[in-house]
Amino acid sequence: MKILGLNECYHMVTSCQNPPDNTMWYRALQAKFKGVGTFSNADWDALLGHCQAVCDIPAAAFGPELIAAYPDAKVILTIRDVDKWYKYGAQKGFSCPKKPC
Repeated sequence: MKILGLNECYHMVTSCQNPPDNTMWYRALQAKFKGVGTFSNADWDALLGHCQAVCDIPAAAFGPELIAAYPDAKVILTIRDVDKWYKYGAQKGFSCPKKPC
């Protein structure tokens, strides 16, 4: 992302390094997939407003919502084989809290 001039990118590692963010991601997941509560544009701004870009999980689960919240944003879509991605991550030791802090 830095090659594109985007200095602050929210990545999966970012959520792992900032456990309080996981509470907000959990709320967003609950709203999207379970219909519990809402997650507004103000919530996205509170979570991601300091960023110029997002990539990877958990943000990747919210493409339509992020496009709606930031309609002028540019989108780069990459497609990965899920099984290969999971295997790669497991080999590299990627891990993250499963529950919000």
